[in-house]
Amino acid sequence: MVKPVGEKPSRGAFMKAAVGRVVFTISFLLAASLCAGKAEEGQVHVDLGSVVLTATTDKESLVLLPLSLLAGPDAEIVKIQTEIIFPNTYLSFSRGLAKSQEVKIEATVSENPEDLDKSRLLVVVFPAGSSQSIRPGIFADLEFKVSQYVPDGAIELPHRPKAYSASHLLAEVEGQPGLITVTTPIVACFFYMH
Repeated sequence: MVKPVGEKPSRGAFMKAAVGRVVFTISFLLAASLCAGKAEEGQVHVDLGSVVLTATTDKESLVLLPLSLLAGPDAEIVKIQTEIIFPNTYLSFSRGLAKSQEVKIEATVSENPEDLDKSRLLVVVFPAGSSQSIRPGIFADLEFKVSQYVPDGAIELPHRPKAYSASHLLAEVEGQPGLITVTTPIVACFFYMH
């Protein structure tokens, strides 16, 4: 039914149109994120995730950064290696945790001769047991201890990923850096607010 110009739509019609726009927007954003998550033919991504940490001043905190693989369906990745640079003033590496029994993780921390305030973390991941390749998705979590003296702000963890097929090192491997965003909780005075 078409309403004449100048006549207001009913409340029910208005709500139905608003809900339709919200559903369309959510479905559009979901479809866009799913499309962005598909790797193009031959393209491989090894990405570190990000986390927001609400720091406490009385003890150190633990954070888990996910390590994920995004590759085409025909990619046969048999080994992933990445070198992560992190500030050792506020962070220390604790351990690597495999997300399934299909992968094994080896991690080694060393000094960075180029910058003594930073350390290098070499992470090597390979299939375990009967698995022949590493499946796309989040395959590991890297656990870091964060000092209670860390200032608010973002700590970026750049890395240099490499991926190997059964026969050679893959040339085109990209990776997003890890990011730890530190915030301090704001405590408001109850009496001030009333």
